[in-house]
Amino acid sequence: MAASVSFFLLPNELSSGGFSGIATIIYYIFKVPMGNTIVVLNIPLIILASFKIGKNFIFKSIIGKVIDIIFEGIYFTKLVFVVTDKSKEISDYIKTKIKRGVTGIYGNGMYSSTSKLVLMCALSRRDLAQLKLNIKNIDPKAFLIITNSREVLGIGFKE
Repeated sequence: MAASVSFFLLPNELSSGGFSGIATIIYYIFKVPMGNTIVVLNIPLIILASFKIGKNFIFKSIIGKVIDIIFEGIYFTKLVFVVTDKSKEISDYIKTKIKRGVTGIYGNGMYSSTSKLVLMCALSRRDLAQLKLNIKNIDPKAFLIITNSREVLGIGFKE
């Protein structure tokens, strides 16, 4: 479900309805991550389910979330690599609008035999959502590689 929302629905400004539809609307208006909104909207359902199904249901749900936090961490960060012909414009956008640092790494495309400045940036999930929404306006041909980062140390992250 998450993959279909991230790769198909959100980029095309579509909704699957239900709570994810409400979360999509809230995301576009207030830039609140969809996951947070869906959790908040599901809290009343979890409480109702606990009365109907039993307290064991809530206990298992909490244990599942704790396991997620143990494996993923509370401050989960994304690392983004951007291959673009408009590295100056995109790096300026990241620095001024998202207010994050960005590093340029020179790379050589083995397929195209062209040298490019590859941008690398560590972002929060919220910052990444903002970047993905706006990067197409700067360079529709930009190539993004997004990966999870277990730990980021430095200014703006853990010190």
